[in-house]
Order: sequence, then structure tokens, then C-alpha cells
Amino acid sequence: MEKKKKQTPPTAGTDVPTAAPTEPAPPTAQAAKAAAPLKIRGTLTILDAEAHDYEFRAQRTTGESSQQVVRQNGQSKLYRTTGERKPKMVAHLSVSADSPDPVADLHQQLQRVTTGMETKLPPLLRGRVLLNDGGIIVVHNQRQQQVECRMTMATDGMASLQQKLIKNLQTLNQCFVINQDSLAPRKS
Repeated sequence: MEKKKKQTPPTAGTDVPTAAPTEPAPPTAQAAKAAAPLKIRGTLTILDAEAHDYEFRAQRTTGESSQQVVRQNGQSKLYRTTGERKPKMVAHLSVSADSPDPVADLHQQLQRVTTGMETKLPPLLRGRVLLNDGGIIVVHNQRQQQVECRMTMATDGMASLQQKLIKNLQTLNQCFVINQDSLAPRKS
């Protein structure tokens, strides 16, 4: 029979041999990226049963973002995408999970991110002005057979807004009745 030796705990300052790890260390993020398959994007056109054409799309360099931040406020941001087909303007809004009114907070975030940005109305249709009554403009282009109506109203409250809208619609209706011969000439 063999005698077993008693093991004593190592004292401070002495090197204790450690066992080799049984599993390999997890790969780093760079190693995982390098091991990922290469993605090649493009357009495949099939010309006939035996011929095809593949057109490569331009590849982004590593680290190049397709987002160009226009404005940022806290976690919310407004950015442009640089896509080849459809460049877009995107608003990414963030609200606290414990917010009592998340919709109102989203609206405030949108206002903060878009503050100072100009909105440009398209130019008015060229033609005869049928009505220009402060907040309502009606223009008729007989050649293109188009009518353009623009309304501008101040928002004092929901009830007053509805009343103003009804009043403006009545004014538009009167304008159309008065100018019905030029808008839709009778065919004889």
C-alpha cells in the first residue's frame, strides 16, 4: 500500500502551478468580425436561360456609418441615411419607461430635435386667384385643370380649431359655387 502525502497550503509569495484551461477563451469582438463571412451585395440580372450579369454594389469601408447625425438631444436624434436608392431623414426618439405620458414626451422630444428647422411650402400653382381671404388661398389653373387650396389657421384650442375649419370649408364652398362656370364649364 502506498502512503498518501499530506498537501500543505501554499505560503504567500510562492508560485502555485495552475491547471491549463479546458475550454478555449471566448473570441474577442475583432476576432469574431474577422471570422464572419464576407457579404457581397449587388444586383443579379438574368439575361436568358444560360447567361446572367452580376453588378456589385459599392462596399462601405469598415467603421463607416450610413447615418449622418443632423441633430441630437439626449438619447433622441435626427439623422440622414446615405443609401444609394432612397436617402431618408429619420427621427429616433427615446422616452423614459416610467414616464406618465409617453406620447406627450415623444412629441416634446420631436419638437426639441426639429427646433429651428425650416419647412418650405411648395410654390403656389400658377393661375387665376379665385380667393385670397387671409388664411385661405384658392388658385385655379385652367390649362392643367387643377385647383389648389391652402388654409392657415391659428390653434387656440380644439373647439375653436373645429369652428374655424367649418367656417373655412363654408367659404371654400361659396367660392366654388361662385366660380363653377370657370372650374367646370358646361358642355353643350
